[in-house]
Amino acid sequence: MRRFGNLFKTCLAIVLCMAILSGCGAKPAADTTPAPEAESETETVTEVTEEDWNKIVAQFGNHTLTCAGFSYFYWASYTSFLNYHGADAKNYLDLYTPLDQQMYSEDLTWEEYFINDALMAYKQYCTLNDLAAAEGFELSEDAQKTLENLPEELLKTAQAMGFETVEEYLQANYGGGATVENYSDYLKHHFVVQEYTAKLQESFDFSDEEIEKYYDEHAEQYEQAGVTKEDVKMAQLRYIMILPADDSEESYSAIDKAFNEMLEDWELWEDKSEEGFMAFGEKWSEKGFAQDYLDAVAPGTVYFSFFDDWVFHEPRVAGDTRTGVMESGDYLFYYIGQRDEVYWRSQTRYDMCRDSFTAFLLDQMSAYNFSIHPENIIISQAEDLYSDPIMEEEVASGSSDLNGG
Repeated sequence: MRRFGNLFKTCLAIVLCMAILSGCGAKPAADTTPAPEAESETETVTEVTEEDWNKIVAQFGNHTLTCAGFSYFYWASYTSFLNYHGADAKNYLDLYTPLDQQMYSEDLTWEEYFINDALMAYKQYCTLNDLAAAEGFELSEDAQKTLENLPEELLKTAQAMGFETVEEYLQANYGGGATVENYSDYLKHHFVVQEYTAKLQESFDFSDEEIEKYYDEHAEQYEQAGVTKEDVKMAQLRYIMILPADDSEESYSAIDKAFNEMLEDWELWEDKSEEGFMAFGEKWSEKGFAQDYLDAVAPGTVYFSFFDDWVFHEPRVAGDTRTGVMESGDYLFYYIGQRDEVYWRSQTRYDMCRDSFTAFLLDQMSAYNFSIHPENIIISQAEDLYSDPIMEEEVASGSSDLNGG
């Protein structure tokens, strides 16, 4: 039976899409370890008062982070780490042992690591929202529509998972301080961070000579990562997908039936162009389907076993389609074509953009005063977090993301 995941991971899947910076939860290394800002003064508890959830955990400039708000950042950091590493996550973490009982380094537990990562994410979150507000930046229509529909979508998911209210659903995963209001506010500002970050990154421009120089200066690291100066083309695709409401056989049977109905409709759909596929996806979005765009897919970066052969090793023309089924749901892929830029140049450009953006952001963050109150941090976790074997199955399967690493 295909498994969608336990309650904890299902809830946090919403947050994973809103990662502040690409590379969040990256492979632990000496030069990427969050600064040890908080000593281990936290307490793992199951019941706390509303007053406890409203206590201040951190202050960054004019911004304050409550204990309730901190939970969102903490568990987003944890699940981002699992999502990034996929099957390799168990090489770093024991998925059945509480994080405060595992050492990340000689003097830092994994719980402290994720606390520090969450606090860093919070500082980035505040800084980018301030910059966006000062510029008069506005969210896209798609983001605004998602936020408008969020209460309804959360209610559907909560009920499918056996909860009577959305608050019960959120609190089961984030603690008693979670509400629809503060979760929606958290997600809204993450949308701002996501879209404003993309805008800033697009503003960086590098010449071919600068890209080649950067690659040559880091050639050893690139080659170790399998990024060589070969002219490997990347592909562009779109896809339409449907996800199960839960991990029951009934849910999987329901999406399989809906998916087959969608495929029959696609066969009759007259406009097989990329625009037609997008219009088709929009039509079926009213029936629980979603669509997305893969702009730069390289070999080995998509989890479907057939994918590389189908995209890169077989004759392919624009408009070709292929179905795929995995633990997270059913997918219909639409092949657009190949990008002009080869893989190593694209990856190098991406890294240069990341470095430039990081330097800019750190400079902006340095203007703020920051203080923390670690004694107010409470780590509230899903009851079955360290006991459910589904967690390991989900990590091993690469979570529900299509793109790896």
